[in-house]
Amino acid sequence: MKEVNIYTAVSCTKKTGEGSFGYVLEFVTEKGKATGTKVEHFFGTENQGNILAALHAVERLKENCHLTIYTESSYLATGYTNWIEKWVWQDWKNAKGTEIANASEWRQLYYALKGHEVEFKVKEPNEYYNWLKFETDKERNG
Repeated sequence: MKEVNIYTAVSCTKKTGEGSFGYVLEFVTEKGKATGTKVEHFFGTENQGNILAALHAVERLKENCHLTIYTESSYLATGYTNWIEKWVWQDWKNAKGTEIANASEWRQLYYALKGHEVEFKVKEPNEYYNWLKFETDKERNG
């Protein structure tokens, strides 16, 4: 199974909901590292942006891989590793019986990650963080 690292960042304004997310896909090959990047504008919450960053990166993959996702978002990591199977089982509803926040995004991420081996690294320093933060801030600010 191929090794792929995904690094994400989000810049979002709570007041307007305007933001951007970015990711770096890093493929570990015999010849070294190969990367692909993208920064996109969106309207929503920071939590939505974190899910979308991971989702858009995973959607670029052509085969199942071992993924290590580097994120600043405990919401993303905990939601996927601790809660998502329960949400699926409960038809994307919480304990009160109402639809979970960001259900559409979670549903898409859940199906996109099927077949991949996934682990999360939360708030771990990495070589792409400063670049991603700069690029997402720049995109958000136009």
